[in-house]
Amino acid sequence: MEDNKNSQNKTIIWVLAALLVLLAAYTFYNHSSHVETEENLTSEKTNIQNELNDMIAKYDTAIAENTTMTEELKAEREKIIQLRDSVSNLSNVNRSILARYKGRLTDMEAKNKRLFFLTDSLKGANEFLSLEVKTAQQKIAEQTVINTELEGQNTELTSKINIGSVLIVNEVKATAMKLRSKDKLSETTSFNKTDAFRVSFKIAENRIAAKGNRNVYYVIKDPSGAVVKNAGTITVENSQAVAYTDKTTANYDNKALEVIAVVNVDRTAMVQGTYTIDVYIDTYYVGTTTVDLKNSFLGL
Repeated sequence: MEDNKNSQNKTIIWVLAALLVLLAAYTFYNHSSHVETEENLTSEKTNIQNELNDMIAKYDTAIAENTTMTEELKAEREKIIQLRDSVSNLSNVNRSILARYKGRLTDMEAKNKRLFFLTDSLKGANEFLSLEVKTAQQKIAEQTVINTELEGQNTELTSKINIGSVLIVNEVKATAMKLRSKDKLSETTSFNKTDAFRVSFKIAENRIAAKGNRNVYYVIKDPSGAVVKNAGTITVENSQAVAYTDKTTANYDNKALEVIAVVNVDRTAMVQGTYTIDVYIDTYYVGTTTVDLKNSFLGL
């Protein structure tokens, strides 16, 4: 009887010992599994943070490109920073929370691809446009040089044309005239009998000069240099103002043309000496001559 009781006690002890060993083994396994799970969760959290930091760096690079999408990129970058900070501030990490953040990370990656694709496209377009602008600027610069050369040539050609279109006259001739009966004029050398000057010259042929009426101005100066019978003033080359005695019109058609004019003067204002007759066509001086007037001799 006593032996049976001892045998039962031993059996209970062995069972309890076995249970204790199993409990210790389960506790150790459960602890090891928990530690491993926490390490895995911490690692996943770190990976999410690193991926978000990588995204932020890519956005910084894209924003530095300064494209038309800069504001949109900045807004999206701010969202990523907020998500990264939320992950960094997690105190209790579990799979459910990390799964939710990983889902948001996946959505952001998809949006990133679209934004960066658009950014790269804009960058490529901007580079192409920059190249086009540089090419256009180069062509404009080359054309500007050509235009400057052409302007210089045109100016030179215009100057030559202007010079070539000036009318040329042969020797200017002048004679003092006195008025006789029946309004007839005859030559004289006497100052006190001079009523007019007969002035003549021939305009040479010029095919590039403009056709039409030309103003002819006669400037008669007495021996002292004063203009006889000042009829007005013209502005000639070098912006010089010149008083003239009389004015006529010559109808020029590019062919040689003889011009004869009679310029009336006041006999009583005439004096003895040499008179100078200058001729201007439009604003250009074309010739001069002189006439000597003396005391009357034998009524001439």
